[in-house]
Amino acid sequence: MNVRHAFSYLFPRAIAVVCLGFLALQGAQAQGPLNYFKNYFVTGDYVVSGASLSGKNGSATGTINLNSVPCTSGPGFFAGVVPCNQQNSQPADVIAAFLYWQAIETTSRPAYASGTFDGTANPFLSVQVGNTNVAACGSNGNTQSSGWARVYRADVLRFLPVNTTADVRVANGTHTIQLTSGSTATQFVGATLVVVYRLVTPGNPRIAPLRSVIFYDGAFTGTSSLGLNQTMGGFYQASNGSNATMTQIVGNGQSGNHSAQQTLTVNGGTPSGGTPNNPFIGAQGPNWDNFTFSFNLAPNASSLDTEVDLKQDCLTWAAIVASTNVQDTDSDGLLDIWETSGLNLTPGVRNDGLQSTLPVPPTFGTCVTNAATCLNLPKMGANPLVPDIFMQIDWMQSQNLANPNHIHNPQLAALNMVGAAFKAHGINMHFDVGGSSTYQGQGSPYIIPAAYAQGGNVIQESSVLCTASTCNFSPEAGQYSVLGWKTGFDVIKNGDSYYPCAIYSPAGSPSCTQIGLPQLFATNRKDSFHYALFAHAIAATSPLSTPLPASISGVADRPGGDLMVTLGLWRSDIASIDQVGSVLEQAGTLMHELGHNLDLSHGGWNSEPTCMPDYPSVMNYLYQTRGLTDASGNENIDYSYGLELPLSEDFLSSSFPIALFGIQKYRVRYFGPLNNATDSQGQASQVYCSGALLNPGAPPYI
Repeated sequence: MNVRHAFSYLFPRAIAVVCLGFLALQGAQAQGPLNYFKNYFVTGDYVVSGASLSGKNGSATGTINLNSVPCTSGPGFFAGVVPCNQQNSQPADVIAAFLYWQAIETTSRPAYASGTFDGTANPFLSVQVGNTNVAACGSNGNTQSSGWARVYRADVLRFLPVNTTADVRVANGTHTIQLTSGSTATQFVGATLVVVYRLVTPGNPRIAPLRSVIFYDGAFTGTSSLGLNQTMGGFYQASNGSNATMTQIVGNGQSGNHSAQQTLTVNGGTPSGGTPNNPFIGAQGPNWDNFTFSFNLAPNASSLDTEVDLKQDCLTWAAIVASTNVQDTDSDGLLDIWETSGLNLTPGVRNDGLQSTLPVPPTFGTCVTNAATCLNLPKMGANPLVPDIFMQIDWMQSQNLANPNHIHNPQLAALNMVGAAFKAHGINMHFDVGGSSTYQGQGSPYIIPAAYAQGGNVIQESSVLCTASTCNFSPEAGQYSVLGWKTGFDVIKNGDSYYPCAIYSPAGSPSCTQIGLPQLFATNRKDSFHYALFAHAIAATSPLSTPLPASISGVADRPGGDLMVTLGLWRSDIASIDQVGSVLEQAGTLMHELGHNLDLSHGGWNSEPTCMPDYPSVMNYLYQTRGLTDASGNENIDYSYGLELPLSEDFLSSSFPIALFGIQKYRVRYFGPLNNATDSQGQASQVYCSGALLNPGAPPYI
């Protein structure tokens, strides 16, 4: 068995999150008729495909064919981007999928629409975006006062199938959409599916450059007297050779309308791809376009302007999506401008729906212009030339419950172990654990100063208490809390309102009082910080035949930015570590779950097999909480160096390091049969190393 080098593919950290922003858009500068919606930073890009729904009233069925999400030939350093029909290709990971559609309505309020995506088993409700009173285009090229052009959006990511081999969602293929309006008079125009993907290739993290994908959406009708003028920000810092692309999703474009004159520009210049003169011609079918083209941005650009001038024409915009390569010298997923000047976001106020609040454009800035509200990464220790990992940690606490009181805050020594392990490989860890004297002033180089800290929030376990009526984990019901992944986790992180009956699993029943919790993880951290919650237990089935939640040590996104450490069911006779874990258990588990965020699995590049003796890494269950033993007998936490030689099972021994056979410096540990001559029956394991139950009749293992 050859073991892979873990540290060779930790970066970049491609996390799918809402964007924060950078320098160009000031509060007094109008952004244009469309609203800032979302941004993603990915080693990937976006693709679109659409279909006309023209001529369909009240309800509409359409087919969207999308086949442009690429694949890779990984894993390994020499992996490349390849067509998905190539043998042994690996699909990209689809992280976002939004369906936009446009309709002409005569109702004074939005009629909305329910719909299904790829069958009646996948129903969704629509969200109306943009101004509700945008005049629709008439067939004669003018606006008409008898109808309103309205735009709707639905998140359909959850309906995309999962490739079980690669454990990623995939979008290529034919998709059927069915829409039913709240008004039979609704005239549908067209629909477009926008998909954001990332290329995740173990062994080759730089298979694609880091890109920012930005969404602006709403409703705007342009005529010969008023064309489109849209400013778009939120990508922070374009790199040299931005290779930018843009898609404009537009209704009422008509082929053969030679009297119409449309001129599209970006930053005053003509884009290189597509047909910038008269680009909207109903290319996806009558009256519908998702026109896509290429252009370049100046190095370090942080915003762009796109204009469309119209003569003798009328068009209605639904959304504009753009992407560009961004500047990240050390490939840690943190843009250079963030690490030198910090970042700030004021998301603004959208003019969606029927709200009376006036729209306010977003502002994207640095600490130079927004010192009071910015995220000051330089003061937290960021360096654009050295890979950095930032993590906010919050934890739960038990008081006055049936179980002994305890608090799940990580020990400083555990954080120092993790920080030192990364430091040895040239990576700087930064933990935000709040301003407590437990961490501050203790000489640790890995703790974010109190002046810039927002972490260290304590959540009472009683606020998400497991009861007999909610989780049925008798007889322990009512004694401790459990959190579902990720429903319950997201409630704690984002401060969403929730029903406590539903927090324990995604299928929970909302049959009790709704409760609201404060948001603990600030919006402007979503592109730069991991979020770690040290909680009590995960709502999952125990591998044993008992009505208890499993004593799972933790869980994490792979890849991503969220993780949870849950040692509450790890009992000990040592009171100080009972239900919270020892220093080594905390450190190994935290680094294990962070490894999943960084796209490591239990077998290196692969999920299986687990517990390989020659994979000396905290990702391996054999070494996660017991450590990696060096030649002096000291326990360490580490990822694999990928330097050891294959082993023969005939020569396994725990008495000396693998280094005697290869180059690895840690001793081997393995999960093997009980030696009846030297081992007692009390040492026998009840489960396999992976946590699965032993097969009936299997020999006892240690």
